[in-house]
Amino acid sequence: MKHLRILIWTCLLVLATAPILVLAQDCPATVTEALATTDQVCDSTGRNRACYGYMMVEADPQPGIDDFAFTTAGDQVDVASIQSMRLSPMQVDTGMWGVALMRLQANLPETRTHSVTLLAFGDVSLENSVPVPTFLDMTVAVDSYVNVRRLPNAAAGVVGVLEPGQTVTAVQRLADDSWLRVELPNYGEQGWVLADLLTTDSDLNTLNIAEASQPGLRPMQAFYFQSGNDAISCDAVPESGMLIQTPEGVGEIRLWINEVKIDMGSTIHFQAQANGDMVISALEGHATVEARGVQYTAMAGTQIIVPMDTDLKPSGSPSLPTAYDDARFKNLPISLLERQITIHAPLTPEELETVLDDLSTTTDASIGTDGSTCPPVCDAADPLTCPGNSCDPCPGQSCDQGNKDGNNGQGDGSGTGGGNSNAGGNGNGNGNGGGNGGGNGNGG
Repeated sequence: MKHLRILIWTCLLVLATAPILVLAQDCPATVTEALATTDQVCDSTGRNRACYGYMMVEADPQPGIDDFAFTTAGDQVDVASIQSMRLSPMQVDTGMWGVALMRLQANLPETRTHSVTLLAFGDVSLENSVPVPTFLDMTVAVDSYVNVRRLPNAAAGVVGVLEPGQTVTAVQRLADDSWLRVELPNYGEQGWVLADLLTTDSDLNTLNIAEASQPGLRPMQAFYFQSGNDAISCDAVPESGMLIQTPEGVGEIRLWINEVKIDMGSTIHFQAQANGDMVISALEGHATVEARGVQYTAMAGTQIIVPMDTDLKPSGSPSLPTAYDDARFKNLPISLLERQITIHAPLTPEELETVLDDLSTTTDASIGTDGSTCPPVCDAADPLTCPGNSCDPCPGQSCDQGNKDGNNGQGDGSGTGGGNSNAGGNGNGNGNGGGNGGGNGNGG
């Protein structure tokens, strides 16, 4: 009888553990199927679109969005229509493991056809911080050139110039309708124009209201992100997280993630927990991370950590870069990225010491007069590298486009808005500073 009881218990134990063994064996198959399915159904994902890669992904639309279907692998929606998104962690009993892919424009200009790739996988949640965009065609209403300024005030740096009669797209307005934010033609940035200098037959009240200090953002260029830190179900499953990759040859793009400003030109891995940390790891290239007025750059092979509060906002400044543990990147789904990469090895202590020495030197040299961090060299050919008046290397009205040479008969580009340029333009619209002269400047 004793032997019979032992035999019965042995049989029950085998029966009880058999499903667990089968599920563990199915786990790698689930990952393989998820990646293959996502690669197939999301291959055609266009700019500013999100694709449902593999189950389970749940998404909620922005208020007022009715035409929204995002329930099955292959479904696609505009990222601007998404309010929030939640992905399933690996569930070995059901074969679920959420994967979603987005192609974002961020601050890339319209002339650039490639997009930024955002790939989320596992226990991840995203919440869009950018409202549904608004657009209104406006026409320059004066017979002179009009300045586009970085901020809505007459003393702000000039980032572009509009020609008489030129049509431009307005995207936001101040609450008093005094200034309009417009898309800069052929640039991946926006600027402000005095509303009195533009005209339209449409209603300005249809434009979203923006604060003067609020940056201009494209769809999903700012969002909140959180990833789970549960134990991995099997060796084939990567840790939950997010990969963001910039396209080849575009330089840097800018995102705001958990209210942390990130300039990146590379492939970056993200993980974040409320009341924990956001870890930003440069798998290749680099990422410049700024929070609470402190800015550091993570080079390939390093990571930067930003502490998070309960609301997934920075509770402290970014850390100095440190070498990452590449064991965290085991089985990352890099095959789904637009361009294939080799994950950089963690920096050695000697390499890291060199990086930190260089960082100390460049940081001290690039603090602006307002305490902000700025490029150590101001490139007049690229207005996006010189933000307004804040950088010591760019005194006065900065070296914004149209402010240096006064070419093409536009004066020095600063018009009656005034301010000295690096080339000595006097701001009177007379083309001083080497231009052909004759440009009448307006710009408030």
